[in-house]
Amino acid sequence: MALAQPIQQAELRHVSRLTDDRGIFEHARGVHPRFSHGYCTDDNARLLIVAVRHDENDPDAAILARVAARFLLDAQVDDGRVHNRMSFERMWTDEPSYEDCWGRAMWGFGSAISLSADTELRNRSYEAFSLGQNVRSPYLRSMCFSVLGAAEVLTVEPENKGAFQMMKDAASRLKQLKLGTDFWMWPEPRLAYANAIIPDAMIACGAALHDDDL
Repeated sequence: MALAQPIQQAELRHVSRLTDDRGIFEHARGVHPRFSHGYCTDDNARLLIVAVRHDENDPDAAILARVAARFLLDAQVDDGRVHNRMSFERMWTDEPSYEDCWGRAMWGFGSAISLSADTELRNRSYEAFSLGQNVRSPYLRSMCFSVLGAAEVLTVEPENKGAFQMMKDAASRLKQLKLGTDFWMWPEPRLAYANAIIPDAMIACGAALHDDDL
């Protein structure tokens, strides 16, 4: 246990070095941000999740959480979809979508709602989650990311109808996955990226919906 705190603080110092007042940079060379690659919502959602899970009494974590949340809030448009890529000049370079950036943003908002000690951040995240919960993505991993945000919301508001419906819709898709054969039990023909998010979402849905099959 004596080693846990110094390691945690070192990790936070590293992400702090990669973050300015707009957000965390998408790429770095070692400890040096690669400014020409700009920012992305995917990584700022990750930053928000890390920051609100950190020691709530750490002022650096509070600052990082606010920076990341502001980026996500600015990325969201009126219909709940989300921009992903921003240039170093702070201009969006893509169209809003319901791809992974949306799912990760929803995970970030849900984490802030359940874990942040910052009342304003929680309230703004709740508004953004409520807007984004009307979106459904055709992409499995995007939905799985969003499910983890919905699960966080349900820990503090078990009767939240929007979060509950998201879980139900995702669960119906997850239950359609086939486990395959003894030789290849994974429900897809090949491993891709963020593979653990699929069983993670299954567990979250199963727990929230009291679904023993999941």
